[in-house]
Amino acid sequence: MSIGLAHHAQTRPDRVALIVGDATLTYAALNARVNRLARALRRAGVGVGDAVGAALPNGCTWFELLNAVGKLGAQLVPIGYRLKGPEIAYMLADSAATVLLADAALQD
Repeated sequence: MSIGLAHHAQTRPDRVALIVGDATLTYAALNARVNRLARALRRAGVGVGDAVGAALPNGCTWFELLNAVGKLGAQLVPIGYRLKGPEIAYMLADSAATVLLADAALQD
């Protein structure tokens, strides 16, 4: 059995959970961020079994999204953030993703 983020946030809230570059997050802070993202995804219509596209570079946001999607019982669809628009569109259509979280560089 895997012990999850929420468990660590309760039992060791002030311990370091994640270090990305100069940013350090405790278990409590990370869990709070993941919960906020999970609530935002739920408000966007994401539910159990739904696919969520992610076109993001490695980093804190990627880890938070992975955990938020898991809390909702949804599926994460990793999409290379360096792909071109038509390739991303194909992957979204093929996966039936209901939401896409993307790097700002992909805005166009």
